Amino acid sequence: MRRKRSEDVLSEPKKKRTRGREYENLVSVSLIIYLLDGFSDWIYHSLIEGFFGRIFTAYSSEEAAFQNGFIKSYFKGNGRFSAYFRKVRQFIASRFESSFLLGKIHDGLLSLQTLSLRAYGNFLMSFGIYTVVIYFIKMVLPMFDTPEIGFLLTGAIISIISVPLLASGQTLASAVGKSHLTRTLFVQTFGFREESFEVKSHSSKRRGNVMILLGMLCGVLTIFVHPIVFPLLLLAFALVVLVLATPEVGIVSILFLLPFFSYLSYPTLALTAAVLLTFMSYVFKLLRGKRILKIEFLDVCVLFFMVAIYFGGAISVGGKSSYYSALVSCALMLGYFLIVNLMRTKEWILRCFKAMVASATIVSCMAIVQYIFGRLNRSTLDLRYFSNIKGRVTVIFGNANLLGFYLAMVFPLALYFLLQTSGLKKKILPFCSCLAFLFAIVFTWSRGAWLALLVSLLVFLLIYTRKTLRYLVLLLLATPLAVFWLPDSVRQRFLSIGSFSDSSVAYRLYTWKGTWQAIKEYFVSGVGYGDEAYAQIYPAFAYSGMETAPHSHNLFLQILFSLGIFGLLIFLVIAFLFIQRNLENIKSTKDRSVRFLNTALLCSGISVFTMGLFDYVWYHYRVFFLFWILLGLSAALSRVDRAEQYRKNLLDIPDPQSASVDIAL
Repeated sequence: MRRKRSEDVLSEPKKKRTRGREYENLVSVSLIIYLLDGFSDWIYHSLIEGFFGRIFTAYSSEEAAFQNGFIKSYFKGNGRFSAYFRKVRQFIASRFESSFLLGKIHDGLLSLQTLSLRAYGNFLMSFGIYTVVIYFIKMVLPMFDTPEIGFLLTGAIISIISVPLLASGQTLASAVGKSHLTRTLFVQTFGFREESFEVKSHSSKRRGNVMILLGMLCGVLTIFVHPIVFPLLLLAFALVVLVLATPEVGIVSILFLLPFFSYLSYPTLALTAAVLLTFMSYVFKLLRGKRILKIEFLDVCVLFFMVAIYFGGAISVGGKSSYYSALVSCALMLGYFLIVNLMRTKEWILRCFKAMVASATIVSCMAIVQYIFGRLNRSTLDLRYFSNIKGRVTVIFGNANLLGFYLAMVFPLALYFLLQTSGLKKKILPFCSCLAFLFAIVFTWSRGAWLALLVSLLVFLLIYTRKTLRYLVLLLLATPLAVFWLPDSVRQRFLSIGSFSDSSVAYRLYTWKGTWQAIKEYFVSGVGYGDEAYAQIYPAFAYSGMETAPHSHNLFLQILFSLGIFGLLIFLVIAFLFIQRNLENIKSTKDRSVRFLNTALLCSGISVFTMGLFDYVWYHYRVFFLFWILLGLSAALSRVDRAEQYRKNLLDIPDPQSASVDIAL
């Protein structure tokens, strides 16, 4: 047996002591984690099963009381009213079905689907050639202004695109169905059925000649307008046709194009027109019995708030400007009712998610590119304290705060895809999307957006896993060290939150004080809706040097200022019901994916309420519209999940006839 060396004998107690300390440390860490997990379980149990949980998960009880209330019961139980309404609806539906104009429109659209690609190639070739000819005519004749080179390039590119179409004899519908890209767009994004692309060709030489003449006419008209207008009109026409055929397409398209309306001359007008077109399509479908209308308690509250906005604009010191703002806001709020009545399946709701996340990711990438290569905005920075910040990104929103608000609202939806996607390869795209969001939000240097991002992220993770509290405590302990690892500009900007030495913070504080002085004078009625009403009243109560503030820099103060206490109470009820409904569905649903869809929507709403404490986030119509869309998606998702659970419960109930046979035997 080998004798121990003197070195081994001497080092053995030391090794035992070291190993003993490791065990002690391990036990200590395990004990801390155990206590944190126990504390976390106690908090979760208290929040879910305690008073808070009962209050914030009682939406179903309120909805049941509404459904069984006097007004709803009266209309449901009034057979005469129901019969009259049914007759009116059947009459309108029959008129639609037998309409000569609608019949001709339907036949015309069907003929466009059955037209061969060769006919479309004839149109594009004719249009392209005549556009090039008109370009040289304008170059020669002195009566015309010299056209730009883009005029010629448009005609040449359209002519080149027409060449492969001239060689194809398949129909437009068949070509769309066979192309992987367009098939994915129409089937997966717009929800079209596979058999929609199976149509017979009715192409003829006469139709081809008509398309050539039509191309010639459009080419000649480029004397008066730029040739790029015609392809854009064709694209808009195709989109209008799709929306009229399927209003759900309008919703998904609007959500994707929402930030890019800035490229139009009148973005708010274009957005309003798109919403109204989609709503009109939905009403036509509803009257023909092809869509449904269901009213719930939250819908009525939203309708009351819409009425409050309308009268806030109609009876306002702002005059016509306030009335116009109220009309636009009411039209955009129709998006909520479109969502809750059209998004009837989980697949459609996910399509809306994907549309918003995809467009916001593009905007985030644009913001990153602008920060690296483009011109940045420094006009809203206090250069005395933030001279090391080279500027803020604004991209297509024109305002860094609004860009930050928009991205912070959509970020929880992107986080949902990251956490719910399984497989490392599939996570790459959502991970890059979330990373782009984070960089873009940082580059806006919007402290309100930063706070909203942190709060919504914290709530999301707390709902996602109970272990979040364990890591949160460890993170708080490491925060003092982590702060020093942040870039100086980020650390200084973040730590300036609440500092009155920053002109931006002081500006907001004095604006709130001045707005509150005005509110005390118009507490009940408000002064009226819109920017003009604020501009008329606020300066008389503003502090010196703060008279030019365009709004109150606080969502809740602005609503109270505009609509009075009753308008604010209605909005607070809507916010409460929104939180209540999401929490209830998160607690009750058996579908894990639905639970985290509701979590993402809840966190998006929380980000709005957080940012609303520091700015008037509805100042931008598109952010205003997006808020009501998120509210509608939340309500639609809860309805879909409740219907799915009801259907499963019905399937689980045994057949009563078979049960009676078993008992008899």
